[in-house]
Order: sequence, then structure tokens, then C-alpha cells
Amino acid sequence: MFKKMKQLIATAMINLPGARYYFYKYYVFRKPLNEKALRGKIQYLGHCIDLGFSNSCSITKAKIYELRYHLKVFFRNKYQIDNSVLWAIKLFLCYQYRIKPAENPPHTSLDSDSIRKFENIIKDRRSIRKWLPGEVPDSDITKVIEWATWAPSSCNRQPWQIVIFKKEADKQEIAKYFPNKFYTAAPVLLLVLIERTLYGDTEKPFIYLDAAAFIQNLLLGFHVLGYGACWIGFNAWNALNDSDLHLPQPERFYKDFRVDKKMVPVSLIAAGRPAAVPNAPARQNPQNIRIDFNK
Repeated sequence: MFKKMKQLIATAMINLPGARYYFYKYYVFRKPLNEKALRGKIQYLGHCIDLGFSNSCSITKAKIYELRYHLKVFFRNKYQIDNSVLWAIKLFLCYQYRIKPAENPPHTSLDSDSIRKFENIIKDRRSIRKWLPGEVPDSDITKVIEWATWAPSSCNRQPWQIVIFKKEADKQEIAKYFPNKFYTAAPVLLLVLIERTLYGDTEKPFIYLDAAAFIQNLLLGFHVLGYGACWIGFNAWNALNDSDLHLPQPERFYKDFRVDKKMVPVSLIAAGRPAAVPNAPARQNPQNIRIDFNK
């Protein structure tokens, strides 16, 4: 009964123009979102509108009101508008003025030469564990990260963040939180983190799904540029358990690397020019993987 009453009050507050902003500010988002979390929320709500347009389904007014609130906060903080926020704003305006967004033509298949090159990139990539000395230029790292951002993410959250380590002392410090130590010989280490506050309680597994898609693009990007990379998983503590954040090890981690506690450490990527490339391990037969449900 009490829960139903709260829902009725919340619905009434959302539908009152004068009270709506204060409802979100003091009741729903009592703790202000940082800039990254705010951008993620705006991207997520833009995705909800886009989904409504593309599937011709209803777009709830609650999502529109929430997006309007976040955009107000965004502009009041004078954050810089990037392409992802601009995308959400355009969808918001399309909804406001009942304009259907333009759609791109269907994707056409690649030519046989492009398909062969794509297949070679996929099949030639290896997990590299020995590297030649020499730096990885910042321009190449930036390019690989830019490619990685085109990975799909749940509700277009784009929750990724990367901390880059090049100095030997810094690499030894981050290695305290990961198994083995071979990867410290790599010219550069990339620590992949995910913004935890963008996910509800039932969506926490999506943190690793979104991270994996992003990491796969990183690995392929380094490979295309002639580098070799290795993916090292994080298991120093349960990164999804909020209570673990108060343990000494996580406390030290977030303090030493100046990382916000809203960020979940997921993996480390070691990269550089490969000194040796291992043979390809055998792959499963696709016929052993697929299940034809209707047969």
C-alpha cells in the first residue's frame, strides 16, 4: 500500500511542470551525477527515444521529462556538447516537434576482397605476451580508442574510461591488482573502467558485456596497426559489490590512481610491437556450436 502511494505521488510530481525539476533534483537524483555519468544518462535516454522512433512504439513522457531535467543540469554546468549529447538533443527535439528522424539506407554487403581482409584481421589476431622495446605513439593509442568507441553498448551508454600507463613505476603499481607480471614488459598498459552508476541493479551483468565489446575493438585496432595486445582480467576483488569498495585494497586503488569510485575496473590491455607471435590454437567446429531450434 505504501509503495503504491509513493508511486502515485511520484507520478503526480512528474506531471506537474512546476514541481517536476525539483522532484528529480531532490528525490530521484539527490546525489548529483558527475559529468561522465550525466553524459551517460543523456545518451541512454536519447537511445530510449530512438528506440521508440525506430520500432514505432510509444515513448514514455517520464523518459522525456527526465531527459529534459538532465539537459538543464548539463547546460547549467556549462559542459561542452559532444556528438553523443548532440545526438540525444536532436532526438529530443524531433519528439517535441513531432518530426520523424531521417533513417539511413540499409547496409549492403562488402565486396569479396573486403570480406577476405576482414576475415584475415579476425583470424590473424593473437594474444601477445612478448614485446619489442619502443614506445607506442599517443596518436596510435588515440586512434585505437576512437575505433573502440564504435563498439555497441547497452542502451548506448558508452560507459568506458581508460587510464594509460607508460612509466615503469606506474606499470609496477597497477600490476599489484592483476595476476602475473609478464605484461609489465609491454610499452603501454591500458586500464579499462566502466561507469557503474549508469546501470540498475538488474543490469549489472551488462557492465562486463559492454566492456567486452569495447575491449574486442581495442584488440583488433592494435592488431590492424601492427601492434600486439593481451587482455588481462581484473579479479582483485568483486568489482560489482559496492560493499567491497570499503576494503583496504579498493580504497588504496582508487586513491593511488585518482579514479572515481563510480568506475569499475574491468581489465588491463598490454600493447606494443610483438617480439613473437604464437601459433593459432585450434578453434571449435561451428557445427558443434550452433543449435538449430526448429530442426
